[in-house]
Amino acid sequence: MVEKPYERIYEQYVPRQQNSFSVTPVVWAEKADYLYSNLTGDLLISSVDAMHQKLYTDLSGDLRGNGQQLSQRETDLSTGHNYAVTVPIAITAEDVFIFVTKRTSTLEVDPGHISFPGGRLEPGENFREAAFRESKEEIGLHAADIKKDVFIGFFERPLSELQRGYQNTNPDKDQKSFDISSDVSGNGHGASERENMGFTAPSSDGRQKIAAFVVFIDPKTNLVANKDEVEDIFKLPLRSLLLPGAAWNEIWTDSDGYEREINFFDNQEVMGKNLIWGLTARIIATIMAEVYNQQLNK
Repeated sequence: MVEKPYERIYEQYVPRQQNSFSVTPVVWAEKADYLYSNLTGDLLISSVDAMHQKLYTDLSGDLRGNGQQLSQRETDLSTGHNYAVTVPIAITAEDVFIFVTKRTSTLEVDPGHISFPGGRLEPGENFREAAFRESKEEIGLHAADIKKDVFIGFFERPLSELQRGYQNTNPDKDQKSFDISSDVSGNGHGASERENMGFTAPSSDGRQKIAAFVVFIDPKTNLVANKDEVEDIFKLPLRSLLLPGAAWNEIWTDSDGYEREINFFDNQEVMGKNLIWGLTARIIATIMAEVYNQQLNK
């Protein structure tokens, strides 16, 4: 019998609507073995740089602003409910590692969930400053530890994922019984406003926009969890996310018939019963998809 990771019980609460999701393969599934053998630090760096370049090419002139370089303008946008995260990555001769954190169970928002270090912008901060400040506070990552940082885009957090932050972390809870329909279809938001695939520029309409910065760090960097916010830090080999069953997508159908694709990652060897899903998984999946595209275009 083939194991179905999405049927396991995890420590994180997943607000699936019962009988309203289907499982689909990740984009790189057919080439996973090939990518596993060819995933190098250089490929990862070139992929991240390509993501940044696509932002400069594809985003509107308003975001680029009068010919200014994106690297300048990206830090000037600080309106609305805006957040910033860092995606720490370390490269060794053997593998490429990505770091995620497990939030403490006492936090009001997203207790016990897997995330990247980051948080809300404070008055007067730009996205990069907020990402670096939060990373220092949460995992002891100092600016001096960062060899290179690359802005890879703005991500929007769907309303149904926001509600997860107020659910208790309970591994014994029925993870398929939570009705997300009122959260998704309520508040006057239409389907177009809930879409979250690809990059989006931040706005002041009250929805969460998260700026993501990949930061390359030395593998020997000593990261220390701030126990007030972070219960644990996991160092994930990116190759492990290419193994069978490690990654999958789910199509969730809301009560109004709207479908959304949700990303998931599972690595029991490193993370036990902890599950990466939602925004954190979406950022990882976006990076992995670009690695896939870069490898195919070589």
